[in-house]
Amino acid sequence: MKPIHSITILLIACFACARPVRVSESRYSVNTTLNDSTWFGTAPTAIIYELDEKRCRGKRFVLIARTDIPYKGMPSTRKASKVTGCLNDDCYSTQAINFENIPFKQGKYKLRKLALCDTINTTDFRYWQTAPGGGTVRRYGYQKNTPNWIRVNRIDRATNTIEGQFEATLTDTSKQVMRFRKGEFKIKFQQK
Repeated sequence: MKPIHSITILLIACFACARPVRVSESRYSVNTTLNDSTWFGTAPTAIIYELDEKRCRGKRFVLIARTDIPYKGMPSTRKASKVTGCLNDDCYSTQAINFENIPFKQGKYKLRKLALCDTINTTDFRYWQTAPGGGTVRRYGYQKNTPNWIRVNRIDRATNTIEGQFEATLTDTSKQVMRFRKGEFKIKFQQK
């Protein structure tokens, strides 16, 4: 084989490996990477509600997703025999993400700004690690000066689905950082 062919083959192989891995798996309503590892979970049907506050008016929804993927340092209580991404109700949840007050219309929104809409629930925690089946082990809020956003790409009223993307960088009191990247969601919705 000529040297030029070897170099060309090597370059093609390198570029093929460098392509970003697609995280989306249609079985799960939420797909993302968490600190460069695949993360997937299931979200319940979003209930559309109306806010009529000075800062935040209009129809809104909440995106909550949970999974049973083990995490580093997880307590060794009862563990699921198979990771299912919480596709069914019989799930020992180990992690959850939560984004609130998302406008029910297309657009890109800053998650920290949406959190300010909530006058009842003042917690700033958006990601939890739990013991399998319950009990919070660690909780994380938005890290300052990082891009935390969610985008509603499509609202399909024929199938009652909302599709979009998100990215969030969160931290806990020990300054451990969790980075959700290439987040995608496709969830069902229901009008009140």
